[in-house]
This record gives sequence, structure tokens and C-alpha cells, in this order.
Amino acid sequence: HRFAVSYHRKRREIRDREANLLTIPGVGPQTRKRLVAHFGSLRGVQDASLQALASVVAPHLAAAIYEYFHPADKVVTPPV
Repeated sequence: HRFAVSYHRKRREIRDREANLLTIPGVGPQTRKRLVAHFGSLRGVQDASLQALASVVAPHLAAAIYEYFHPADKVVTPPV
């Protein structure tokens, strides 16, 4: 039983971390799946540069995601 409990806690933690992306305006379940699939994990999305994000999603959405994870950095939207 204790192994099952720890397993489910770990799964819940992973699920909740990835749901963190859904709090960004414009990011839905499909965009979240595409980002996690491309970068491998939520940590990969967080560490991605603005240009790398823009290669996966629209530039304005990439800027919003980058600004969400790097609030101290000034974001300049890449040219379209």
C-alpha cells in the first residue's frame, strides 16, 4: 500500500506541475502537450529561450510563456 501511495503522489505532482502551463492566457491542453513533447518536460519549457519557444508556438504566445517563467527579464516579441 505504501508503494501505491508514493506512486500516486509522484504522478499527482507531475500532473500538477504540467497544469501550471494552463494558467498562462492562450495556452490550452493541446499547446501544453505540444510544448512538453517538444522540450521533454516542464523544466525544458522553463529553460527554453524565446526563439526556441517561438519555433513551437506563435510568437506572441512564446513571449507570454517566456515572460511567465522569467518575470524579471524584459521580453521583446520576435519579428513575425
